[in-house]
Amino acid sequence: KPGACWGPVFVFVFASPACALPHRLYSIGSQMAQKLRDIYDALDHGNYKNCLKLCTAFLQKQPGHALCKALHAVALERCGRRDEALRQCEEAKASPTGVDDTVLSTLQVVYRRCRQFSSIARMYEAAATKDPDSEEMAVALFTAAIRDSDFARAQQVATKLYSKHKKQKFLHWVVLSLLLQAKSGAATKVLDLAAMMLMKAPIDKERLSGKDPVPFNRSQLYLLMLHLDTLRMQGKHAAALELLETCREVVKVPSDIASLRTNLLAEAGRAQDAAKEARGRVLEHPGDWGAAEEYIRRTFECPTPEVEISDHAARLRPPGGAFPSLATLEDVAAHGTEDEVWNALLLFRHLQEKSEQEGQEASAAVSAAATSRVARLAQLELRRRTFAASEAAAEEAGKSREAFDWRGAALDSDLVDFVTAVKEYLARFAHKPNCFFDLKPFLALLSEAEVASVVGAVDVSGLSDQRRALEASKTAARLRRALRGALRAEAAEAGA
Repeated sequence: KPGACWGPVFVFVFASPACALPHRLYSIGSQMAQKLRDIYDALDHGNYKNCLKLCTAFLQKQPGHALCKALHAVALERCGRRDEALRQCEEAKASPTGVDDTVLSTLQVVYRRCRQFSSIARMYEAAATKDPDSEEMAVALFTAAIRDSDFARAQQVATKLYSKHKKQKFLHWVVLSLLLQAKSGAATKVLDLAAMMLMKAPIDKERLSGKDPVPFNRSQLYLLMLHLDTLRMQGKHAAALELLETCREVVKVPSDIASLRTNLLAEAGRAQDAAKEARGRVLEHPGDWGAAEEYIRRTFECPTPEVEISDHAARLRPPGGAFPSLATLEDVAAHGTEDEVWNALLLFRHLQEKSEQEGQEASAAVSAAATSRVARLAQLELRRRTFAASEAAAEEAGKSREAFDWRGAALDSDLVDFVTAVKEYLARFAHKPNCFFDLKPFLALLSEAEVASVVGAVDVSGLSDQRRALEASKTAARLRRALRGALRAEAAEAGA
């Protein structure tokens, strides 16, 4: 997902996965091929001890066979004998018969499972030196260098590949290597070099300006991500935002565009604009918990209003003691303030009211239930974050966590509202398989006295549907198991 995180946004992996073994049985004598096939079959079926026996017998007759030594190393590693496997790998590489790409790929399986990425890089370095015209070996060396975090070497390999083969993707690899060097703490001049290299690979804006719809082009998308990442790391956020707006057609998922814009705005220091962008995404997708969580996170990055250092929960208290009716977005705007956290609470309460009204209509029941679930969870998350903000503010003021009690800093009404929200969520969604896991992050905030009432909020008797009653019973059992320590303490205190 392009907007999920920043940094180089794509990684090229061309090597075979750790669990896959390359087969090469052609150009081998029939008897030898059959023996190797038996070894492969033993590995494929997990019979590693038998594989060791077969390899030992084969190597007694063919002591210098590189592929059998590599397969022997695989079997040793699968048996947990990693030191022996690595020694066998060294013997395979030094085999007088030489090694080919099948042997190298098989050895790579062992090195990757042993986390010996430097050995992979050295292995392909030697192979590329022996065969400098092989594009396949150079590509394998590039991926090995990336995996070994040797980004300078990866840049050199990618530059040679681009100079020799003139393929556009190799130019992208050069830029990727430069960006990874910059992220690893290299001098800022590598970013200037990356920007200069990208001038050789401009985005096709003429096609974007046409009237015809632009088909999805993965290469153009990756190229756009490289341009954006380079501008971002250079601190040119305004230019990055302008480029993203110009190339909107390249990114085919609207939520990805919104996520990219949000990240750019936040990194540019425009926290309010980033929160506004995230808010728009919530309004477009009210049933998307990821969008809601992103909006909540951005609201707490906005400038904090003047509040008592130990009472961030005050930001969620209604001025008149009761929440107003929020049937429309106009009502939300009318009761909004400069505090984006309070505005977020109003928005989620509006979405909750709206979804519960729509839930009465059969045609919109499913989407309304998803919106209601997200809106209720978002309100719980807002309260949890205000408690955490109070604790963090106390630490900044010099108070230790042991000396500061966030429950003591909050008003009783704040705690009651939090527990009530948890119980209401259980009453409405206990029949959902995900209910317990939705509430799990908030259970740790409950006191021993509050636990019993929360567990008792699951009313199985009120459910006529047998399947829903069963799921609600599972939710109650999960709660009792997760909170059994607090329940025992409460029971012991009541007995005393």
